Amino acid sequence: MTAAQSLRTLPEPYLEYARLRREMPVFHDAEADAWIVSRFDDVRTVLRDHQHFSSRILAQDSFEIRSPVDGSVLPNEETLLASDPPRHDALRMHVGRLFAPERLAACEAAAHRELDRIVVRLVQGKRFEIVQDVCEPVVAAVLASAFGLESGWHACVAQWLQVSGHCNARSRPASLKADFDAMLDEIWRAAAHCPDAGLGIFMAACRRGEVDARHVLDLTVTLLKGGADTTTYLVGNVLALLAEQPCLVSDIRRDPALIPALIEASLRRDSPVQLTIRVTTADVELDGHRIPANSRVLLLLGSANRDEAVFGSEDDIHLGRREKSHLAFGAGPHRCPGVALARMQGRVIIQALTTRLPDFRLVPGNAREVDLRALRGFERMEAEFMALSR
Repeated sequence: MTAAQSLRTLPEPYLEYARLRREMPVFHDAEADAWIVSRFDDVRTVLRDHQHFSSRILAQDSFEIRSPVDGSVLPNEETLLASDPPRHDALRMHVGRLFAPERLAACEAAAHRELDRIVVRLVQGKRFEIVQDVCEPVVAAVLASAFGLESGWHACVAQWLQVSGHCNARSRPASLKADFDAMLDEIWRAAAHCPDAGLGIFMAACRRGEVDARHVLDLTVTLLKGGADTTTYLVGNVLALLAEQPCLVSDIRRDPALIPALIEASLRRDSPVQLTIRVTTADVELDGHRIPANSRVLLLLGSANRDEAVFGSEDDIHLGRREKSHLAFGAGPHRCPGVALARMQGRVIIQALTTRLPDFRLVPGNAREVDLRALRGFERMEAEFMALSR
C-alpha cells in the first residue's frame, strides 16, 4: 500500500450531511414520513432518552425467533434490539456474560490462531479478497469462541455468514431462512455439550427457568448478523482510509500500538452503521421543534460523527491525537453490546495485514461497497502482493 488512491465509487453522503447540519439540523421529511436529526448533540440526546424515543420500531425488521423447546415465537418488541428498559437492561445483563474479560481473551486467542492459518495460506498465492479470505473466517472463529463452541464449528458459522450476505428480513429468501433455522438448531444442540462456556451457560439457565430459550437464540442472531457486518465494514473502511492516506501505514508499522487510534478515527470518519431510528412515545421538543407522539425519528450517526462543532473540520488523521467520543456504536441503553469484540477483531486483523504480510495493494476497481444508505463499508475488496504484480 503506497500511492494514495480512493476505493470509493458510490456517492459520498457527507456533503449533504454538512448542509443539513448547517441549514436544517432537525426537520420533518414528508417523503420519508420521519424527522431527520443530524447534529451530534441532538443525536446523542435522542439515543440516551429511551423514555421519549423508543427502539420498538426496530422490531419491524427483526428475525423471527422461535423457541427450540415449544415452538413459540418471541414477540419482536422483546428482542434485544427492539426492547426498551427495564426489559432491555435485563437482556443486556445476560449479554455481558458473553463479553467478560476471560471470554474476550479466549476470543482474541481464537482470532490470532485463525489469522496464523490465513497468513500462511495467503502468502502462497498472488491475490486475495479481504472480506471472504480474511474477515469472514476470523469473525466466524471469534463467534464460535464467544458461543463456547468447539473450534471445528467456525466453518459452519462462516458458511452461513457467506451465504446470508446482507439480506434484511423483508428480502430474505425462504431457503435461506430454512438454512439459518437449521444452523441455529445445530448451535443449540452443540452448546448443550459446553455448559460452562458461552451459550452453554445460558442453556443451563434456561433449564433452571431463569432465561427464556427464545432470548438466547435472539442473542445468537444479533451476534451473528451485527457482529459480522460491523467487523467486516470496520476493517474495509480502515483499509480504504489507509489507501487514501498511505503515510498512516508507515505510522502503524513503526508503532502497532497506534492501531486502536486508527480504528477509532476510522469509526468516527466512516461509521459502519450510518443511521438508526427511534419512535416518539409522547409529544417531545428537540432543538426547538415539537415532534408529535408516534413519530419516526431518523438519527444520522454518520453526520453526527462529522459535526464540526464537536470534531473540527480536518479530514487528515492524526493518530497521536486522542479522538473525542463518537457515536459509531450508538449511545445510551442501546449502545452496541459487542463494542469490545468488534474493536479487538479490527485491531488484530489490521495488525496482521499491515505487519505480517508482504507489501500488498488494494486493486483499484475491484472493490465493491455496500449499496445501502444505512451502512458504509465494503462487500468485496481485492488485494494483490506488489512484488508479484509488476
